[in-house]
Amino acid sequence: MSDEMKAKLKTELASHRVSFTTDTWTSLQKVNYMVITAHFIDSNWKLYKRILNFCVIANHKGNSIGKLLEVCLLEWGLENVLTITVDNASSNKVAIDYLKTKMCH
Repeated sequence: MSDEMKAKLKTELASHRVSFTTDTWTSLQKVNYMVITAHFIDSNWKLYKRILNFCVIANHKGNSIGKLLEVCLLEWGLENVLTITVDNASSNKVAIDYLKTKMCH
């Protein structure tokens, strides 16, 4: 994503309450991936979905997921998080607990 597009999206995200989804998976080549997607609704009730990060992750452990979520949210300057939706993998509870200790004031 170009710097100009990223700056525009940062401005857009800062003016809304944003929800996030994240997922991890392992490829057939045994590479672990993680995606973080932002979701928000504008003043006209139009839903927007934007992928903020798609990257390789070392493993599927909760602390690894939590740290990557934290880095992504900080990199994008996101403090107005409405929700984070994950699946029911036990590592996701650890990830969210990690994130709460780091980001909740």
